[in-house]
Order: sequence, then C-alpha cells, then structure tokens
Amino acid sequence: MAKISTLQPAVVYISGKAARKDKVYFRKAYGKTIMVRVDNPYTGPLTDDQKAINTKFTTIQAQVKALPTSDPEKYAALSRKFKNQRKYVSLNGYIFAQLWREAQQANSQGD
Repeated sequence: MAKISTLQPAVVYISGKAARKDKVYFRKAYGKTIMVRVDNPYTGPLTDDQKAINTKFTTIQAQVKALPTSDPEKYAALSRKFKNQRKYVSLNGYIFAQLWREAQQANSQGD
C-alpha cells in the first residue's frame, strides 16, 4: 500500500489516476491514502441486475433533487433528522440513503 506523506506542502492529498492510461488509482479512506491497481477491469455490457440498480439509483437521485419542491414537508422533516445524526456528511447523501431504504422496504414487501 502506498502512502504519501506531507513532507512538502505541495503534496497534501492525491485522488484518482496519475495518468490517463494508468491502472493505479488513489483514494482517501479512513484518514489514509490508499492505492489500488486494477489489472483487468470489466468492459463488457451491463447485466440485467446492474441495469436495474443503475435505473433505481438514477430514479432516487432525481427524487432527491426534486424533493425540496415536490414535498417540502418531508424535506423539512429529513433536514431536522439529518442535524441529529453523525453518519452522513451531506444532507443530500442522508436523503438519498433514506429514500433508498424506503424503496428497498417497498420492494421487500411487494415480493
């Protein structure tokens, strides 16, 4: 695992790829910079399950974006709940997680 220390102030944080054709990705997790090498990434078509997840993700993201105007009461309630928790950093991330959970519960009840 590669670590980049801040010996010089110019290199404080690194993320993503260093070059376009690189197979090495950097990201920060748990306070450390992690290096991951992807040798053979899958480039084939998406499976039906992957397409379903992509569609669900897109739908819920659109709901998150429209929630302040479409349902202001629910948005206000979720905003109040967001202030009392420490797991999520952003309000949109918290709302997305709540709507995702609601969609999964609806799917499990429908099956």
